[in-house]
Amino acid sequence: MSNSPSREEGGSEAKASESRRQGRVVSIDVLPDEILLEIFDFWHLMVLEDKNDPLFSDVLTQGDWWILSIVCRRWRQILLGSPSRLRLCLHCNSYTPDHILHFPYSLPLLMADIEAGHPWDLGYAPRLFEHMNRALKIALKGSRYILAKLCAELVRSAPLLEHLVVETSTPGYVDTRLPSAFFNGSAPRLRRLRLDGIAIVDSPSFRAATARLVSLSVKLFRDLPVEHFLSVLSHLPMLQELEVGNVEFAQEEMDWNIDSPPAPLAIRATLPRLSRLYLRTAYPWIALIVMSMEASSVTDLSIHPFILNAASCQLPSLSQLLAPTGEASTVTAHFELGLVDCTVTLGAKASQVTMRFGDSSKGYGQELGALACALGALAGEVATVGTLKFEGDLNVHRFPTSLPGFGEGFEDTPTHWHEALSPLSAVQELLFPAEPSFVTVARLLSAESPAGTGLFPSLCYIGISDRPADLRASRRGKPSAGDIKDFVGAFTPFLEARESANRPVQLRVDLEEQEVAV
Repeated sequence: MSNSPSREEGGSEAKASESRRQGRVVSIDVLPDEILLEIFDFWHLMVLEDKNDPLFSDVLTQGDWWILSIVCRRWRQILLGSPSRLRLCLHCNSYTPDHILHFPYSLPLLMADIEAGHPWDLGYAPRLFEHMNRALKIALKGSRYILAKLCAELVRSAPLLEHLVVETSTPGYVDTRLPSAFFNGSAPRLRRLRLDGIAIVDSPSFRAATARLVSLSVKLFRDLPVEHFLSVLSHLPMLQELEVGNVEFAQEEMDWNIDSPPAPLAIRATLPRLSRLYLRTAYPWIALIVMSMEASSVTDLSIHPFILNAASCQLPSLSQLLAPTGEASTVTAHFELGLVDCTVTLGAKASQVTMRFGDSSKGYGQELGALACALGALAGEVATVGTLKFEGDLNVHRFPTSLPGFGEGFEDTPTHWHEALSPLSAVQELLFPAEPSFVTVARLLSAESPAGTGLFPSLCYIGISDRPADLRASRRGKPSAGDIKDFVGAFTPFLEARESANRPVQLRVDLEEQEVAV
């Protein structure tokens, strides 16, 4: 007797299979447009997870949405009929064919990688600016000559523009400027502006086009009076992020004596929403900008001063710029000071100062003097910091008898270390990596000051650890038993003195294989 299915049974299975296939087709076909759009929203979020470039991180270009548009006519109509909801746009550059620009659905344009193929020829780039009314984001790049010509095209109104990047490919500083009739004063949606190698212009059109900026980044330009820059800032009340990097303002601003504070400027820039401030330029200009700025909501502060004489200069107080710390909020202030990166973390629950010593490629400057300058600018805040942590590698194998030189006025002596770190009077925890180069620092910090008071009078804990997180900048590997012995020996006189003064301090060596408490 045959076990093969009968003709009737085979026919019913085929009908069932066809019914299931048709059921799937029908079920997706009858989904309302709104449900399909919610599915597309979920797909939209998945696609954006892998995007890091700010220009592309919140939009979908044709490389993303094309695969959905070819599923069927209905999907294409729903997808391309909601470009603003799904942030759809056309990515185009200097070589984009005309038929792409005239796509039947008038999608916004993301003009990126716009640069001429020949250093003296704009090629097809100008034709893109004929579609300025559809531009969502623009990124321009080229030599100084090409950049000047491309920027000259930025005089048409841009009603959809949200993000503009202008970047030079010419090494060093350039003096190209934006046109005075910037977007004809009409760019109502412009929120992010980054200028790398091109200077802003303080004109009525620029003020009108940038009135709603939330992010401004300027780098590598020179010969702009600092008063003009502050005048621009004073017309940006919605600004949340400000980045000033490697900028040379007009030289007349440097004519005053660096040994005395600069005279404040008459103009004031009020930025009530500013939360991130990054300043990387010469110390005098940083001082002028900070002194002329009124802000009280900064939670992320980065100061990278080019200090000519750290022994005599003083940063103005930075306290008035910082936001108050609450139960769930923290404030971070970062200083890059030659060999030392100093990070101050302030919070209602815990505060910490971290000093990271990097490699010698940064150069050996006047680190102690710069550190005293930085901590002095936050004297009110760091006075309550409870933890001082050292990280990195001092590279003292190149300097076997002392730390790197700190310039005129500051030397690697207990007196100068105490002077630099004196604002940290409330430190209770001192944390070191088990890195042999920090033994010298341990000896300097544990020595008594000339006044006999010692550093960190509230200190009650010293920790030495070889956890990978604390040794990640070291090039020497695991510490030896002799290294740990030197570390403990450096603190022994200090521990004995505190014990005899009835102020005991706990020393704990936390190694990967063992833990030793002294």
